[in-house]
Amino acid sequence: MMNIVFIGDFCWNSGSSHVVYNYCRVAQAFDCDVRISGQYGSLDSSIPNFIPVCHDVRWADHLILVFESNQYLTEQHIEDILKVFSPAQITIIDPDGRYGPTVKCLGDSNHVQYSRLSWKNLYDTLSARILQPRLAELPDGVTFFPYFGMEYASSVGSNAKCYTIQYVGNNWYRWDAVTQFLSRLRDIRPQLGRIALKGKWWDGTCKTGLKKETMADVDLLKASDIETEYSVPFGSVIGAMGDAWISPIFVRPMIAAAMLLTPRMFETLCAHTIPIWSTEIQYISRVYGEEAHPFYYSDEPDVKIIEILADRYAYLQLSSDIRRRLFDTYNYTTLFAELLRLLTN
Repeated sequence: MMNIVFIGDFCWNSGSSHVVYNYCRVAQAFDCDVRISGQYGSLDSSIPNFIPVCHDVRWADHLILVFESNQYLTEQHIEDILKVFSPAQITIIDPDGRYGPTVKCLGDSNHVQYSRLSWKNLYDTLSARILQPRLAELPDGVTFFPYFGMEYASSVGSNAKCYTIQYVGNNWYRWDAVTQFLSRLRDIRPQLGRIALKGKWWDGTCKTGLKKETMADVDLLKASDIETEYSVPFGSVIGAMGDAWISPIFVRPMIAAAMLLTPRMFETLCAHTIPIWSTEIQYISRVYGEEAHPFYYSDEPDVKIIEILADRYAYLQLSSDIRRRLFDTYNYTTLFAELLRLLTN
């Protein structure tokens, strides 16, 4: 039996919570027990309803530290952890590519709140095993690991759709991409039926201290007849995406420039919906394959959407074909097996 504790900033409607839930779900088949730390990092009040919590990390054989926005460990935390665990017992998962060169794109960067050197020093102090879901050239000392995966082999949802277009996800560095997308739909808006955005910060409220990163123009959305709702319940993202014919994938600029994978790239394929994305994130063809080319749009999402709606069942079938092919590689059982290999290598 191997006991593994994930440490990070975990909220039910953002971050890596659902990813860790899936690793917890499949771990028993590998004689592993996966829990989430209540001692370091942070949890909201909903997470313990879905993922077992460990309140003393000394229970663990291995720690997995997931760093996204914040360096949540104090110097005392680091000292206490290294008294119990050797660097070989610690793995860092770096979904946002903090370790490595500075990436800047459209006013966004992986090194804003903390410098490149501060991330490097933090990671190097804790572990020599750093994993990133980066499709571009990896920084020295980093190993590729997809981290995000696919939960279902068959699509979730039905042909009874509530929406023509829907984006399920938080407004975190997404406003510019969304407004650019919506502006190109203006001429065909009367043909499209219901369009919705579901997640935090689409209603005009902003995250404290991060107005630029989470702002939305509610008047613009109302003028375009765009519906907004709060985040869908934990574990319901894929099913919610299946309520729409079309589900665009939006990626924050820094993530796209660094060619990093995101959970939506896999969750959208698992839903009974048609994914579309701009050529700015065409790098995901390295995962999806060349048969995904019909889902790309350049500067004319309106043309692509009309084309898709005219032959929607064929596009649903194409999405399903890609999902079945990718599931063998990116299901959470296979990913957890690869994670264990990396932990024990």
